[in-house]
Amino acid sequence: MPYNTRYFLLCVALFAGSVSPAVRPSHPPQSADILIVAPHPDDATLCCAGFIQQAISKGQSVHILELTNGEAYASAAAYLSKKPVTLVTTTDHLRLGNARKKEEYRAMGILGLPSRNITFLGYPDGLLEEVYNTRGNAPLPSRYTGLSASPETGSSYTNTTATNDIAAAILRTKPAYIIVPDIQDTALDHRITRQFVDDAIKKTAYRGQLLTYIVHSDTALPFPSSASLLRIHLTAYEQHLKQNAITAYRTQHAIDREYLFSFIQDEEVFVQLTHP
Repeated sequence: MPYNTRYFLLCVALFAGSVSPAVRPSHPPQSADILIVAPHPDDATLCCAGFIQQAISKGQSVHILELTNGEAYASAAAYLSKKPVTLVTTTDHLRLGNARKKEEYRAMGILGLPSRNITFLGYPDGLLEEVYNTRGNAPLPSRYTGLSASPETGSSYTNTTATNDIAAAILRTKPAYIIVPDIQDTALDHRITRQFVDDAIKKTAYRGQLLTYIVHSDTALPFPSSASLLRIHLTAYEQHLKQNAITAYRTQHAIDREYLFSFIQDEEVFVQLTHP
């Protein structure tokens, strides 16, 4: 059976068997050479701003898949609402999520990536492990927003729907490269994002290249010495654009400026894996 026919049948089986027809990602992803999966708005810029710029300059297409809107960061919600953290409400968290979406569009625009190349899945920030651990069809209610389903797609907050949404994006984009958080990242949402992607990769029988990145680490050298590393050198101009993109995340920049700017280096480093 020709490869394209097998691939089409796999798509049909996946959607018919487990993806609700009512579930539609915001900005449905089109075919792309590179799919970057990020837990929160700003992660793709921190890890990959130089990579994105260089891919675009080579004529490669890039799509960003955002698992959450980044709404659970209470300090940022308090900053945006101009109130103490202890008085932040579900409405404030929802407002933060919407603000961070706009920041992501603005930042990626600086890097040359249009908004149609960004898909927000709207799963609950800070709770991805709890979503991963759900069983059956009972959704997890977010204690930050009060929602039990994505405000972007209508997908319920369950392991099955999250895995299917990621799998659907992989099947739709058919990327040569998937870039995803490394399992060594110390942030829980990042590690769980990797687990979701690994499960989706198995579901789709994806056989392309996998690159992993680390945003949060307790060590200066976060990758194992035995890892096969891909080092992307950034020119001074690419670093300048990365700085401008980082500054676009105003709700984060106001609180974590020094930390965010620490990612403006002359290289970006990834672990190269053929299969998860």
